[in-house]
Amino acid sequence: MNSRKLQALETKSKIVNSFSALLEESDFNSITIRGICKHANVSIGSFYTYFKSKDSVLMELEDRLDQIFISSDTLEMDDLEASEKIIELLKRVVDKATAREIVTLKYLYSSYLFTKKSPFISKERGQYITIDAIIVSGQNENSITSEMHSNNITRNLIRFIRGIVFDWLILEGEYDIKSVLTEELERYLTLYKVNS
Repeated sequence: MNSRKLQALETKSKIVNSFSALLEESDFNSITIRGICKHANVSIGSFYTYFKSKDSVLMELEDRLDQIFISSDTLEMDDLEASEKIIELLKRVVDKATAREIVTLKYLYSSYLFTKKSPFISKERGQYITIDAIIVSGQNENSITSEMHSNNITRNLIRFIRGIVFDWLILEGEYDIKSVLTEELERYLTLYKVNS
């Protein structure tokens, strides 16, 4: 990669990191593009080279959150059944999520309520691809029902997980998300397990 491309990546990353840092200190609506640029020490023109708006920076942060799912290596879990893999995957995701990423998640959820976009269940997202691959392997091993298409099971699981995460966010982390996700998901997954 040449120095120009490296500098472009660095500038874009500075903007995203500054926006993320500002989210920890301020409300989304009070953050301005000028404020992001000042914090990142970049020009407003540079901002618009990479992003159309604050919302597009928020989407970039969502992609970073998605990478947590992709980077959680499910191959290390080969000795587990599909339902156990999903639970282990979510435990790892919760463990990897930083305070900054949790703040980002709050704004992503509220943003979707107003923009009517819901990429949480997009089939192109890392979380969807990862969970669906586990479901398919479970169906192939006959531990997950094949009476329902993997896409439908995956969509339902993500919807279920999203509900718990949303509850946890609106209650401002009142309970241990990892233990609640584990317990509730174990119960929910019995709907899709063979011979449950």
